[in-house]
Amino acid sequence: MSYIQYVNPLMGTDSVHEFSNGNTLPLAAFPFGANHYSPDTRGGTSFYFNSRDYRTKGIRLTHTMSPWLGDYNYLTMNAVIDDGRILRVSADKEPESTYNRDKAVFTPASINMHLNFFNTDIMLSPTPHGGIFRAIWNFENKTNFFTLSPGPGKAEYKIDYENGILTGSSKTLPNRDNIPGDFRLYFVFRF
Repeated sequence: MSYIQYVNPLMGTDSVHEFSNGNTLPLAAFPFGANHYSPDTRGGTSFYFNSRDYRTKGIRLTHTMSPWLGDYNYLTMNAVIDDGRILRVSADKEPESTYNRDKAVFTPASINMHLNFFNTDIMLSPTPHGGIFRAIWNFENKTNFFTLSPGPGKAEYKIDYENGILTGSSKTLPNRDNIPGDFRLYFVFRF
C-alpha cells in the first residue's frame, strides 16, 4: 500500500514573510535525497512559493525545508517557446507563465504543471542524487527552449553538444548564512 496519495504537500504553504500560515514548501524529494524540488511562483525571495499564486517561474532545485531558513543557492528550471514575440528573457527577469492550480499535481514524488502561456507541460521526479525533468511542448513550428535561472552569485556553464551534456556551477554570495564565499552549487544536465 502506498501512503503517498494521502500526503498534501500544499498544507501550510499559504505563507508570506509578514504572516505565517505554516511556513512549509511543497517539496518533491527522494527520501534522504541530496536535492529537493518545488514550484517557484515568486523568484528570488526565500518565500518563493505561495499556494494562492497563479503564475510560476518553473521548478526550483532547493536545499531549504522552510522559507525562514533561506536558501544558500538554488536553480530554477523551465521550458519555454519562442515564436519571435513570446519569449522575452533578461538577466533580471526569469520567464514565467500562468498555470492552472487545480490541474497541477504536487506530490512528494513528482511535480506536474501545465504552463498556459507556453502551452507546455513540465514534470519533475526526484532521484537520490538529482532529478528527471521532462517537458512536452504542445506548439507546432515554434522554437523550444529549456531555461536555467541560477540563484544569487556568478554562474558558469559549459555545453558538450556532441555528448548532450550541460555542466556548470553557481557560486554562493559570500557571508550569506555564514556560508564561505567559495561554496558552489554544481549541476549536470543530460539531454
